Amino acid sequence: QPIHTAISLWRNGTRNNNATITRQQLQLQFQSTLTRPSMPMNNTNKGPNNENALMRVWRSYNKALTTRPLLVKGTVACVIFFSSDVVTQRYFTFTAESSKKKTTASSHNAATNATAIDIDYKRAASGAAFGWVGTVWLHYWWNFL
Repeated sequence: QPIHTAISLWRNGTRNNNATITRQQLQLQFQSTLTRPSMPMNNTNKGPNNENALMRVWRSYNKALTTRPLLVKGTVACVIFFSSDVVTQRYFTFTAESSKKKTTASSHNAATNATAIDIDYKRAASGAAFGWVGTVWLHYWWNFL
């Protein structure tokens, strides 16, 4: 809806010489359509202004991005890099163990072949640090461009 409104405003402004629209006016109109409060899908009261928890988290995340962009971007990158490395290590350890179990003799009990999954948290923390440094570097790079 907001994109179609902005496009129609731009088209109407460029076709009619008496009602030209500038880029700044177009941006203001587009932003006002994005920030306009939407109607709730149902009448259940889920908190202030009938917002659900996910919308409140999203709104606070966007607010934090505007006030402290480096801290938020770096933290999110650390969480994503750390959790993805832990999940990857667990997946590959699990697949390696399941292939070992298939090759062992069927007379052995599966409980005797089960081992604890060793996760290298140092490696995951290294990936998280890389995520932080890379994100900060990309923040300045994209602002430079």
